[in-house]
Amino acid sequence: MSTAESWLILGGLFNLFATVIMGYALYWVRMRNPQEPAQPYAMIAHKLILWNGLILLALADSHRTHGL
Repeated sequence: MSTAESWLILGGLFNLFATVIMGYALYWVRMRNPQEPAQPYAMIAHKLILWNGLILLALADSHRTHGL
């Protein structure tokens, strides 16, 4: 495994881990105050981190399988 693959995998896993933590935080904030509207920017950040993690893992896989 090359250094580039290692960094892509590490970055992708970190982003997915951060997404899980942010998802739990959003859940608990929402459960404490269910009558307040949801925070749109927090949900957007949660989704973007999730997509970034998946993209990094896909790049690592394509680098490994196709040598890109």
